[in-house]
Amino acid sequence: MKITDVDVWVVNLPLVNPFTSSFETKTGETRTVVRIRTDEGVEGWGESMWGRPVAAIVRSMADDLIGTSPFALENFHRKQHMVPFFYGYLGYAAIAAIDVACWDAMGKATDQSVTDLLGGAVRHEVPITALITRADAPGAQGADLPKAMADHAVRVVAEGGFDAVKLKGTRDSTGDVAILRAVRAALPQVNLRVDPNAAWSVPDSIRAGIALEELDLEYLEDPCVGIEGMSQVKAKVRIPLCTNMCVVRFEEFAPAMRLNAVDVIHGDVYKWGGIAATKALAAHCETFGLGMN
Repeated sequence: MKITDVDVWVVNLPLVNPFTSSFETKTGETRTVVRIRTDEGVEGWGESMWGRPVAAIVRSMADDLIGTSPFALENFHRKQHMVPFFYGYLGYAAIAAIDVACWDAMGKATDQSVTDLLGGAVRHEVPITALITRADAPGAQGADLPKAMADHAVRVVAEGGFDAVKLKGTRDSTGDVAILRAVRAALPQVNLRVDPNAAWSVPDSIRAGIALEELDLEYLEDPCVGIEGMSQVKAKVRIPLCTNMCVVRFEEFAPAMRLNAVDVIHGDVYKWGGIAATKALAAHCETFGLGMN
């Protein structure tokens, strides 16, 4: 079975509600979608993060795919191993789009689920997290905001059956701490997390982290910028630190371990270079005793 065509599209899906983080408000999600077709009529579909820049990299690799087997993924990854060197984060995303499409084609060609091709399921249910932002409490300001956010979190958990709640933090670390205290008081049994997307300084991260210790957070995600900053925070705060900003590729894994900077890594198939790469990341995390999402 050989690949005969590679098609690439950029799509944007509007969000039902705007999504606000510490650095942007998004009204839609842009994705690169890839379809490979083979001489035996099998199609494989893949998806990745971002739009035109990733799509352009995928198109630049398309000629190398024509005439090869979707099963020859090791050879594909070896041949394209310099793409992330030149394009960084976007390069991994482009490789992932093709990787996922090949896995899809392999599953269809063998009439197997990708789960079975990877060795079988290890669980049949996955817990999901409720994500809350200050935009969920329109009109609430100052002293009224924490209670309004807590009330919203209670409604979301009741409606969705969530076991965990994550607050998208802001540059206002003191206000974020107040919101988390109100949410913890209203929901004493849920796993609680906060993600400022590196909006806090190292000193603010340490102060806020120490203030949050009493709330038994599941983890504090990317409070500040970089492996070095995270290492300084981890040395002084007794809350596990999580990241999907300072450790987003294998080149960053070893420095983070040497500096004892993180406890949990977010593994995203589309950011780490594909399905097999994400499984390799899980093995790294297990070896070093880290958690992984």
